[in-house]
Amino acid sequence: GKEVLSKCLPDDLLLLCGRYLGDRDLRTLECVCRRFQQLDTEDIWKELLFRDFLSYPRYRSDRRNYTTTHSSSKDAYKFVFLDVRRTSITEEELAQLRWYFNLTTESGGTGLTSLTMGEFTTHPRLWHVPRYHAPMPWDLRDDGKSIQVSFFPPHPIKRLDDGEWLIYNQFV
Repeated sequence: GKEVLSKCLPDDLLLLCGRYLGDRDLRTLECVCRRFQQLDTEDIWKELLFRDFLSYPRYRSDRRNYTTTHSSSKDAYKFVFLDVRRTSITEEELAQLRWYFNLTTESGGTGLTSLTMGEFTTHPRLWHVPRYHAPMPWDLRDDGKSIQVSFFPPHPIKRLDDGEWLIYNQFV
């Protein structure tokens, strides 16, 4: 009954059908079709990983790395899928990522000409934007959803649709 169609198709045609599915449908097919479970779907998951997340700057630069640091492309896909949906940042990420700082126009910012790079260090916890301030202490708050920098009002931290992070307040 249920497996008749998959028994009629050769392996390569069944895999070709799998290439046209999204991650959710592919996982469903793997759950309901015993024969598909036995096929090597590594290339399908790798293509899906690159197709779904290639446009995300954070994952584009490390795309080769994701398939070597995980046991399979399916595991890499699962990691990125969950990672991009996280809404809290970690101290390690604050220190590892490149941060660009700019003032709002109301606070004297002039667009790209006032854009400058800043960095967070963890030992000691200092935030440094050479063009604007001497290093200032910082503290991650609200389980990674805001940051307190020196005497400034708290800066909310927001995850953008492309997986990047935005730290902001009324001045920046």
